[in-house]
Amino acid sequence: MTKTTYLFFSFLFCLTSYSQNLTGKWKLNANIQGMGEIQMLLDFSKTTDTTFYASSRPKALKDIIGGIKYAVAKNNKIYKNGAIVHIYKGVIREDSLRGVLTTPMMNLYFAAELKNGKMRGALFGADKTKTYYEFTAEPYDKEFVNYDYVSLIASIKNTFQKNIYDSEILKTKEWTDFFKSLDDIAPKIHDDLEMYMDFSFLAGKIKMSHIAILKNNPWDSYDDEDTSKYVTQVSHKMINEKTAYIKFEGFQLADTLVVRQFFRTIIEQKIPNLIYDLRGCSGGDYSSMFLAQYLTNETNEAGFFIGNKYYQSNRNLPDENTIKNLPDYNGKSLKEFLQTIVDNGLLKGKVSPDRELHYNGKVYTLIDNNSASATEPIAYFLKQHNLATLVGETTAGKMLSSTVITVKDKWSLMLPIADYYTSARFRIEQNGVSPNIKVKSKDALDYVLKIAQ
Repeated sequence: MTKTTYLFFSFLFCLTSYSQNLTGKWKLNANIQGMGEIQMLLDFSKTTDTTFYASSRPKALKDIIGGIKYAVAKNNKIYKNGAIVHIYKGVIREDSLRGVLTTPMMNLYFAAELKNGKMRGALFGADKTKTYYEFTAEPYDKEFVNYDYVSLIASIKNTFQKNIYDSEILKTKEWTDFFKSLDDIAPKIHDDLEMYMDFSFLAGKIKMSHIAILKNNPWDSYDDEDTSKYVTQVSHKMINEKTAYIKFEGFQLADTLVVRQFFRTIIEQKIPNLIYDLRGCSGGDYSSMFLAQYLTNETNEAGFFIGNKYYQSNRNLPDENTIKNLPDYNGKSLKEFLQTIVDNGLLKGKVSPDRELHYNGKVYTLIDNNSASATEPIAYFLKQHNLATLVGETTAGKMLSSTVITVKDKWSLMLPIADYYTSARFRIEQNGVSPNIKVKSKDALDYVLKIAQ
């Protein structure tokens, strides 16, 4: 046998060997940032000697969205065969696999290595350099992962009942339908991915924000005083000699010193225009309200939060005297903030002027449909007290205070434990905060720069 012939047959042997190892059902353990480690089942099949295709369970979407919507959705390539996950353009090269993984939420590049009958890999972004998730996998010969999702859903329902800010809400048709749908689908759930998708789809029908399930609990590793993992969520610059700009991706207490130094600088330099950019800011903690202390000349009420303990014995909003007599909240940590609501059932916010720094220039605040949660009370407060001109789009209307509670094993539930009303008794949840000047989000900054000249 010539060397060329030997190499050719060796190559064919490799292809056959890997296709035999690859074909069939695999159980993937994917470490998904923000959600935890989830198990999902994928069926791999060889399409040619050097290509493959993979997908999760066919018709899983039918269980989630129902027959009529499924009949429409299945014609879309993304939902081919009713599977939640697909791997297209799969290529086999010796011991490596490459492809494009698609889901209803996003598309990612799939890369894995086969070794000793197991798989290890990662999912990458569009530039193929940023790793989103890492995973391991092994062959699997069962239709379901070994987990009791029926029991998990029962625990989720019990956690809602005990902890949501007003348990009477759970008696409405919207919520009873939600729980019934969860019960109906529970026996059909094959893996963690289906559990996550089923819950998310059904919860999306409820007109309430801050509801999600996770396969971890962020509180387990949360530490207010640990700054080793601190990443600032604020950036600032001078756009021109007359206009300062500060952008918030989120709000966290650790950034308050950065913000304070920014104000010290623009006050000393007597910069006449200031732009708060809150577009796309998803929220954070109560430190968002500190933005007003550099602008106001007087102390003002900043709304109130209502929790489960209050609603256990009251059905109406607290009257003005009740709110007025509440102690001012001076806590400095997110944990303390949430625990105060749980313990007392009511919490009052207040904004007082900073004792040292005061900005006298014109302030413009950019908002859009993705400005959410803790971003919304400060937007409302600035508009209410004429401290800034709001420019852009109505905010998201997702203003409830939530926590995460471990439900069963590693599964946790994010749920709202407090509702919020402004001092004018306006409920931001499901309503949002409207701008003074309505323009498209992408045009808001340019618009302000024109009128601020």
